[in-house]
Amino acid sequence: MATPFGKKIASRLAAAADSLKEGKNLEDRFTCKTIRLDFEPNDYGPDEVKAVREKLRASQAIFAQVLGVSANAVRDWEQGVKSPGGSSRRLMDEIDDDPERWIDWLLDLSATPVAQ
Repeated sequence: MATPFGKKIASRLAAAADSLKEGKNLEDRFTCKTIRLDFEPNDYGPDEVKAVREKLRASQAIFAQVLGVSANAVRDWEQGVKSPGGSSRRLMDEIDDDPERWIDWLLDLSATPVAQ
């Protein structure tokens, strides 16, 4: 059974579809907005990668797990062999912005018993 909110969404989508079938301009009937956001992550050279990792107080292996990459990737970044990609840079931005939050998160994870 659909929720009232779900019914409202379905009704509005049906109205939009009907307007399209009738060849109507959707902007005349509905509020249409285009939003552009600048979410380009910072660039990270070897020193910056290491600085963020050290803010987290993590080894290269743990930092790699946080970022979802290999420890070799982190080593390569810190040695200047390669540069981190967009999603890793975005996550490093978040860690750099609030390292205490991420440290707390890691501490919570380390306190969780591992199932055998």
